[in-house]
Amino acid sequence: MTETTRRLALEGSLNIRELGGHRTLSGQRVRPQRLLRGDSLHRLTPEAQQQLLEYGLTTVLDLRQPDELQQAPSVFAQHGRVTYLNLPLFAALAPEQLGQGNQDLPALYCLTLDHCHAAIRRALTEIERADGTVLFHCAVGKDRTGLLAALLLGALGVSEQDIIADYAVSARNLEPQFAPLLAQAAARGEDLQHLQHISRSDPEFMEHTLEHLRRTYGGIEGYYHFLGLDAGFITSLRSRFLEADGGQDTPAAARVPEEIPQETAPLG
Repeated sequence: MTETTRRLALEGSLNIRELGGHRTLSGQRVRPQRLLRGDSLHRLTPEAQQQLLEYGLTTVLDLRQPDELQQAPSVFAQHGRVTYLNLPLFAALAPEQLGQGNQDLPALYCLTLDHCHAAIRRALTEIERADGTVLFHCAVGKDRTGLLAALLLGALGVSEQDIIADYAVSARNLEPQFAPLLAQAAARGEDLQHLQHISRSDPEFMEHTLEHLRRTYGGIEGYYHFLGLDAGFITSLRSRFLEADGGQDTPAAARVPEEIPQETAPLG
């Protein structure tokens, strides 16, 4: 499966993607139209919202902070057909810890794993118990969303190579958003190092994070156990989100064009 078949062409979004279709080491695959990862939903057009509903969307997990919600409220926050939950993934981090992400994203990911246990546990629990299609997202769908996606894919038995590849595609998807911001900053003579760093999703960032999970918790399943989510919970996740591999990459409804709308939305 190519990454273009996983990305959903929705007006107002650059980085909503299927986790369905990933193959596991056990020979199964992640069930399509059950798990979606994404960027902020506040720009979705009514047509795009309807597309998601027709795709099966029933639950939205918004991982953003309260101030981000105030600046860019979710279109599904008061939606009668969708269960909307705000679970700020960074809530337990101090401002100086969050600031580390400006220079060192892998360090921020590891801090999140080590300090944001309650939020991560709640997010995983809500995903496991939800019916229909679950969409979890943050502001750009790269860092908080990428970390949660890695934990889910790892528990489902997807290879580390594919987890890393899934994480790494975000920077390409988000280039239409970051490129104008970088150009504007350069025109103002600003130091681009910070913005260049936070726009990246280098494979090495996720490799470092997975190594931290191995070294500190014994791997992704060990991290689940540390959170108090036992083998039965992982079995339940696999029962809900895995299916036999029938050789099809993704359903026709999920296929999207090679190109996505070129947006220049601001951060947040």
